Amino acid sequence: MVVRKLVQELMRKLEQPTRRAVTGALIMAFDVTLKAPHGGIFVFFAIGKLAWFVVALAAGTVVGAVAVIAAKQFTGVRPAAETPERAVAA
Repeated sequence: MVVRKLVQELMRKLEQPTRRAVTGALIMAFDVTLKAPHGGIFVFFAIGKLAWFVVALAAGTVVGAVAVIAAKQFTGVRPAAETPERAVAA
């Protein structure tokens, strides 16, 4: 049980940096600019090369999802609802 919690915590910590690194690298490679000193949905008008921004965002999301799926597949961690202990208790 402790090992399962450690693996779940490790997967959670690895997924976000992976996704962010890919998105950030692509944004830099595509030379996307932001003329506002902050982010958020209301600054789309200030983003240069908006199409490449959306492509980088989508690619980062896909990479993060693949990382989580691969980690779950290789570690054998299943969601709590699928564990036999929970099925018997219900």
